[in-house]
Amino acid sequence: MKVNNSPNIMIDIETLGLKPGSGIWQIGAVVLGRPDLTFNETINPWRLVGVPGISPDTNTISWQLLSNSENFQAACKLAVVANERQLIKSFTDWLTYVKNYYFSNDPINFWQKRNFDEPFLTEAMQRYGVLTPWKYYQWNDLGTLCNFYNSPVPKFEGAHDAFEDAKHQALHLENLINTYLTNHDNC
Repeated sequence: MKVNNSPNIMIDIETLGLKPGSGIWQIGAVVLGRPDLTFNETINPWRLVGVPGISPDTNTISWQLLSNSENFQAACKLAVVANERQLIKSFTDWLTYVKNYYFSNDPINFWQKRNFDEPFLTEAMQRYGVLTPWKYYQWNDLGTLCNFYNSPVPKFEGAHDAFEDAKHQALHLENLINTYLTNHDNC
């Protein structure tokens, strides 16, 4: 699914804080209209604690343990990526693969629910010396689009999980695109 003749990727992350640099422990991403092109990787959140350059927030950790304990504990047991550096590298490798093999001539529109995910991802990429695979103007905010069309994202009724959230947000974005933006010459 394209807007401005460009593919769209919805991204969501889970972190150990509300400020960039507090550590990313899960990244979920979905290419709209392509259910076969997804990214879902997790590290053990506790591996972010005590790492130089990462400043987890104790209030966020407490919230994760109390309100999101199912997903947080699963991440501790099921994590397949060793650390945040590998998580970021794996994600940028996936983006490169998607771009090169599916959308080589098209700039990608990146989406987030609110202006949250991009600053965290950009900060982590810079911290690890990973080239940022986007320009600032490629990022879009689903919340702004929802406000504009008075169509809030329906509440997700599952565990707070980056991949599940990205899929849920992508479905709402697809509905907005199909309802308001498809077949309009100026979009």
